[in-house]
Amino acid sequence: MEILKDGASAVYGSDAIAGVINFILRSDYRGAEVNVFYGAPPAAAAAPRRSYSASLGFGDLATQRFNVFGSVSYDHQKPLDQVDRSFSNDSTERFVTNVGGYSGSSNTFPATSPRAASASPAAASDPAWSRSSLGIACAFDPAKVKGVESIPDDKNLNAFGSAKFQITNNWQAYGTALYSKDKNHLRHPAVAAVQRVPVRPDGDLPGNITLQRPALLPHALAAAHGVDGRPLDVRWRGFTNGFRDTLDTNEGSQVVVG
Repeated sequence: MEILKDGASAVYGSDAIAGVINFILRSDYRGAEVNVFYGAPPAAAAAPRRSYSASLGFGDLATQRFNVFGSVSYDHQKPLDQVDRSFSNDSTERFVTNVGGYSGSSNTFPATSPRAASASPAAASDPAWSRSSLGIACAFDPAKVKGVESIPDDKNLNAFGSAKFQITNNWQAYGTALYSKDKNHLRHPAVAAVQRVPVRPDGDLPGNITLQRPALLPHALAAAHGVDGRPLDVRWRGFTNGFRDTLDTNEGSQVVVG
């Protein structure tokens, strides 16, 4: 560590008017080091995190005129579902009470219709659908569905290597290389088909779904709302197609020789 107590703005700029602290890193590390980390909250669905790292360096620049150093690290954060934590497992009733907003959805499975305030058959037994206490016949709460994540699955790999050779007292050849890769995988609720919202950016494909076959309609409920036998617009969520997956991979590398 190098400490300059006087002003050094001429070298480091105006921010260094009160002095400078320089951390001088070693350029000829020799030895080996291994680190292992594991962490998990004391909950049934732990979503643990694991980290591993190793470093190795050998060669003395002063006596052997060379030094080689390498390090690698790997970190893996397991995913966590919203439903597995009490503070995130409700985005409707408690969200309204605590925040004053509503984060549910009227796009359900099998479906609901804006013309007839009908409830999906799943609403009777599945807590992810039934929101009757809010005065909503059938709504979807994504926070109550197993598989909808609040923390994604994340894997991170880093590697670094360097080599130095002391040619003379004043000349040194060196090379460094690094590689990094991060893979982030997040699962969202199943896709929703929403009325009057186009599916494609150019707007030529409407997003609503219309039931044309009267045999598919719940006749008693449709008749009570005066729409029996007519095509019926529905709001639907495609759970039969599975969750929406977002996979983001970032990869980079660099090589420097001098």
